[in-house]
Amino acid sequence: MRTLLDAHGDALGHGAAAGPTVVKVNRDELTGLADAAGTDAGALVRGWLAAGSEAVIVTDGAAPTRVDTASARYTVESPRVPTRSAVGSGDAFAAGLVRSLLTDPAGGWPAHLRLAAACGASNAASVLARLAAEHPPSALIDRVVVRTEAGR
Repeated sequence: MRTLLDAHGDALGHGAAAGPTVVKVNRDELTGLADAAGTDAGALVRGWLAAGSEAVIVTDGAAPTRVDTASARYTVESPRVPTRSAVGSGDAFAAGLVRSLLTDPAGGWPAHLRLAAACGASNAASVLARLAAEHPPSALIDRVVVRTEAGR
């Protein structure tokens, strides 16, 4: 069974140590947990991958998302949209990722991350926490840039 953990604080620390398939966290949550544990964010990410997670995804608002897997590191640049409210964009990212993982399991991380980022950007273009009709993920997905650093 594939699992995705999107939590913060103690729930993040304990849950990530259990090795979920994907750990999705924002930069502030990761930094806070690392500070509380007396370590650095990189050490936490490496530990979660060693515990069995396939990917650790660190979102950072409009800044590029960093994704670490056992074999590669990805940088994901979301398309620029008029931001009306970022509330729920991390959840929309997670939902897009889950949809891609379920509907196209062999699609590969770059494809999964493109849909996730398109969903997060679409949400940011809406006043409410939902996908924006005027900026649907299908119109944004080709504008997502995924860069790969192989050979981790």
